[in-house]
This record gives sequence, structure tokens and C-alpha cells, in this order.
Amino acid sequence: MKSLKDNSTSAGVRSSLERIESFIQMKTENNYDSCIKLAKETFNAYYDHSIRDLLSIFPKDHLDKEGQPFWSGPKRAPSPIVFDANNEMHLLFVMTYSNLIALALSIP
Repeated sequence: MKSLKDNSTSAGVRSSLERIESFIQMKTENNYDSCIKLAKETFNAYYDHSIRDLLSIFPKDHLDKEGQPFWSGPKRAPSPIVFDANNEMHLLFVMTYSNLIALALSIP
């Protein structure tokens, strides 16, 4: 609730409400597959889509206002990670995240 109160944009409030609605829907369905789906979407959001968005704004060859490389010093250009079902770490993330969601929502 606090994040809803702190969010001052209609788009932000809408996004928060849609997320709450999706959790209610998951609980209503009481289906572990929906937990897996959300976990995979979260993996893609964190490790692929947000990084691609960042790199579209600040490409690897981007220069700052002084003409120096933006991605230098402590700032290293990230690389997106595409979900790979054959990668044990990717599967572990999805499995663990799915289990946490299921536990929080009492989904078997």
C-alpha cells in the first residue's frame, strides 16, 4: 500500500494495481504454472529487457557531455542475458522465484 501512496503518476499507480490484480488472479487460479510464468517474465525483465532498454539510451559507444566514454571507470556496460532453458543458473532462478511466489500465495 505504501508504494501506491508514494506513487504520484497515474501510469505508476496503474502499473501497481495491475500487478496486484495479477497476484489475485494467480491466487484464484491456484496454479503453479502461473508462478513459473511470472518467474520467467521476471527473469526476462531483470536480465534482458531492462538492460536492452538501458543500452538503447546509453549504447556501449556512448560519450558523456565531456566527450569521454560513458561506460568507463566504475560504470561497465551491461550485456543482456537471454533466458536459456539449458542453463542451470537460469532454471534455478525460475524454480526458486516460482517457489517463493507459490509459498507466499499458498499455492501447492
